[in-house]
Amino acid sequence: MNRCLASYIVQSPSKSYVNSSIVACVVNAVLFVLGSIFNLFVVVIFSASKQLRSKLTFFPILVLCVADLTTVIVVHPLFLLQAIAEILKIPKCSYKVVYFSVLYIFPGISASTLLFMNIERYIAITRPLWHLSINKKKQKFVFACVLCWLLMVANLMCRLYKPPYSKAFTMVGTGIACLITLFTYASIYYVSRNRRSLTQHEDTNAETTQEASRNKINFLNDLKIAKIYFLIVILSFICYLPTGIVVFSTKYPWLEGEAKRTLLGQVYTWTNTSICMTSTLNCLVFFWANTRLRKEAWKLWKGFVTSEQSSSGGSNEARL
Repeated sequence: MNRCLASYIVQSPSKSYVNSSIVACVVNAVLFVLGSIFNLFVVVIFSASKQLRSKLTFFPILVLCVADLTTVIVVHPLFLLQAIAEILKIPKCSYKVVYFSVLYIFPGISASTLLFMNIERYIAITRPLWHLSINKKKQKFVFACVLCWLLMVANLMCRLYKPPYSKAFTMVGTGIACLITLFTYASIYYVSRNRRSLTQHEDTNAETTQEASRNKINFLNDLKIAKIYFLIVILSFICYLPTGIVVFSTKYPWLEGEAKRTLLGQVYTWTNTSICMTSTLNCLVFFWANTRLRKEAWKLWKGFVTSEQSSSGGSNEARL
């Protein structure tokens, strides 16, 4: 057990560790159910709505929800598998290794997708003409995401064979991602502030043309989407921060006493749960902040209810 990733369970788990694991299992089960339902619902809405599928503004949301859905249906069940095995005192090293491997990949996939979503908003708001001139935007966005996902897999391989290099790569990559995100939203704030002051000046001194009015509406819509992404960035930072603090403040393997080892095991359980929590919170933010998505969801629900009523009415007539 000490030679795999389950070093804090040596003979048998303590009562406090078992209680903490039971609560964590309940939380992960709830996140699995809610995350699966809401992310799948978003994917179904995009599949049924031509307006949402046709616009690049909403396409990255679909990609993120697919990544989050994959994270939810893979990571949470594997956590439950390895945690229940530990609670029942039949832990297996393979469960722990597989769980930590997917935990290292899939949340990173969601985070990297969010990074490219922020870059896309930066280009759309600060370089609108360049954004319009780009051909095959959806294909290029997906290609950039897939390339970064492959880097996540390569980093996992490096972690298995050369852990120090993987840790350095993770630190550098995380730092670059944070700097890019900070620069992105600082630039968006600067451009939006100048654009609003310029628009107010034009409104007071000249008549606004139809084209200028349309450009203003498009700019405000792009800015609204950027605000939704920024809220998700804040939530992701809150959920990822505890893991960063714990990982870089403790040295593995844990050579402390059994009590401290058990405490660190509980802390790791909850920080890992916090990482995956973003995959459920993201889709809830989209529903709460995106009016178009709520309207399409309501339209889809009404169509489903109407079809159910018509089918039940037809079956009743058939019986008569």
